Amino acid sequence: LYSTLIDNFCQVLYSLYPQMGYFGAHLTLLTFMKINVKNYKNQVMGRNKFIVLEGLSGVGKTTISELLKNTITNAVYYKTPPELHRVLRDEVDSGFSVKSRFFFYLSGIVQASEEIKDLCQNNIVICDRYISTTLVCHKTMGFDGSKYVPPIFVPDVEILITCNEEERIKRMYERGELTINDRNEQKEGFDRTALREFSKRCKLHVDNTGELKVAVKEIFNLIK
Repeated sequence: LYSTLIDNFCQVLYSLYPQMGYFGAHLTLLTFMKINVKNYKNQVMGRNKFIVLEGLSGVGKTTISELLKNTITNAVYYKTPPELHRVLRDEVDSGFSVKSRFFFYLSGIVQASEEIKDLCQNNIVICDRYISTTLVCHKTMGFDGSKYVPPIFVPDVEILITCNEEERIKRMYERGELTINDRNEQKEGFDRTALREFSKRCKLHVDNTGELKVAVKEIFNLIK
């Protein structure tokens, strides 16, 4: 049936443009179909998913991201800030004002946005922190930078990972020396204020206080 339809269309095309010959008509039709199938896939099926896991340090975002990457076919793990920003972050965190610090991390998100957009052409991207972390943490520290955010690549799914505060602090110490960000997040009231702001931005929440496999299964069901 498929070859009959192709032949019929070629006959019509050849009758309209006899100068191209039957073979030319056949080749033109196949080329046209290939282009349009590709466009259809891009428009209807779209790119691969962009999944973001948000939350405070120690809730298990990195561990969960790695497990998801190893479970989902064609998935890659991306951690913000980008590599160049990670090299500079200790100096920025220790010496910059909160406002200057915000713009440093915002520039990292803009760069990450471009890199993730490219990755999504061929892969499902699982991202460890994105724009919500930058906005929430700096707002909690006293600077609301929401009006300065330029257009960036938007996640398909954004999930807030939480866990019991006592367990979160325990995990932070177990993984080694605390970063400046880790210490900031331990300040009195930071966790409550930050979680309140995160909850406004992230509609999906998963508690990772208990067994890791339970949280991973719940996340997997949310993103599939």
